[in-house]
Amino acid sequence: MNKIALVTGGSRGIGKVIAKILKENDFTVIITSRNKERLEKTAKELRVDYFKADVSNLKEIQNLIKYITKKYKKIDVLVNNAQNQKSHYIPRYTLSSSQYAQQVLPPPPPIGTYPFLIHGQFSLSS
Repeated sequence: MNKIALVTGGSRGIGKVIAKILKENDFTVIITSRNKERLEKTAKELRVDYFKADVSNLKEIQNLIKYITKKYKKIDVLVNNAQNQKSHYIPRYTLSSSQYAQQVLPPPPPIGTYPFLIHGQFSLSS
């Protein structure tokens, strides 16, 4: 079965390169970005799925998770690459780590299925 990878901040830079490597290694890749035009252009170039989302916004994160859950049913790999330019501002919401895990995150994949990027080559632990 195909592995599903979500790359936040995947429309340019390191996120785009990671998304490309994952795609080349037969992953189904979803990229996110706040910039819709750049996101659509990159998704078309890499032939990956995309979802416009600002990962500093709880509602947008929840919408992203709903989209992935409905379309793919799971996330095998999360590359949390998005950079928050507003990090020096007071957050719009406050959640403890346990609240975040309960309200936002999907269930973790089974132990032994986590990917590792080593020296530019993608391999799965077993």
